[in-house]
Amino acid sequence: MKKFFGVILRAIVFYEYVILHFALKELKKKVDKGNHYRHRGICGNLEIPFNIKTSLESLFTRWPKYSGNITYPVPHQYLNPIDAYANTSDHWVGYYGKLRIELLDHMIEDSKNIILIGFDWKNGEK
Repeated sequence: MKKFFGVILRAIVFYEYVILHFALKELKKKVDKGNHYRHRGICGNLEIPFNIKTSLESLFTRWPKYSGNITYPVPHQYLNPIDAYANTSDHWVGYYGKLRIELLDHMIEDSKNIILIGFDWKNGEK
């Protein structure tokens, strides 16, 4: 029975990545068109009806420029991640915005790779 529940749990995580991947791609289209909430980051712009925090965090921490703060993953040139987010009204412009878009692109590509080639059904995500 324990093995069965392990398989079910891994299937749920896999489908979280599938849903997240498509939601990230939709957000990228909105960002490219300027049709997103500029005062919100990636999480605040995602339209997903349930909590996929673990999958999001996994993608954040796999980004080479990750700030080290799971809640505010985008680094800033001069400020710590919390102050940068709190003191910026438009999170999608300038160098800070460029990094956020870079993170979004990374998350799209990384989630695609996890779905297509990198998901370890025996042990979970790679």
